[in-house]
Amino acid sequence: MVSIFPRQKKYQGFTLIEILIAVAIIGILSTITYATFSTSREIARDNVRKTDLKNLQVAIELYKAQYGRYPDSCNGDSAWSSQDSATYACPIPITFVVPNCNGYICGLVPDFIAKLPVDPDPSKSVNAGYIYRTSGGVGSASQYKLMAYVSVERAFIKDYGDEFARCPAPSGAGACPALPGIPQATTYAVYKGVNAKNW
Repeated sequence: MVSIFPRQKKYQGFTLIEILIAVAIIGILSTITYATFSTSREIARDNVRKTDLKNLQVAIELYKAQYGRYPDSCNGDSAWSSQDSATYACPIPITFVVPNCNGYICGLVPDFIAKLPVDPDPSKSVNAGYIYRTSGGVGSASQYKLMAYVSVERAFIKDYGDEFARCPAPSGAGACPALPGIPQATTYAVYKGVNAKNW
C-alpha cells in the first residue's frame, strides 16, 4: 500500500564530539595566527627603534656641523638623559640644568628634527627606552652615545660586527645588558668619540 503522506527525512545535528573537535581546531588556528602576528609586531617595533636611532644620529651630526659641538643632554655633562625613565628622567624644569633645553636631547627640536622620538612600546618598564649622554662639558660636548636601552624585542644584536652593537664587551658592560650567549641582545646603540663606546 502506498502512503499518501511523503516520508519525512530524518535530520541529524552535529554530535558533541564533532563540535568539540571543531572548537579545538579553531582554537589552535587562532593561537598560531596570534603568535605570528605578535612576532611580526615586535620585529616592526625593533625596526622603528633602528630607524629612530639613525634619524637622531643624523640630526645630532647636523647640529654638530652647525654649532661645532654635540647637543647637550637634559641632565648635563656625563649624565644619561631619557624620554621618561625614572632613573634618567629630565629634571623639571629642564632648563634648571641646561638652559633652553626642550627634551632629553637639547636643541634638536624643531630645527634638526620635528620631535624627539620615544620608544614604540609604551608598556616597557620605566627604565627602558631611548637614552642619551654626552661628555666634554655643557655647551661643549665632544662625544655622545645614544641607545635604545633594554627595549629590543626580537631583532637582537648577535655579534659585535652589527651596526648597532656599540656597547662594551660583556666583561665591561655597564649600561648594555646582555642575554646569555647573545652579546648586547636587548640594547641598540650608536655613538661618536673614543670613550663613548664604553659608557
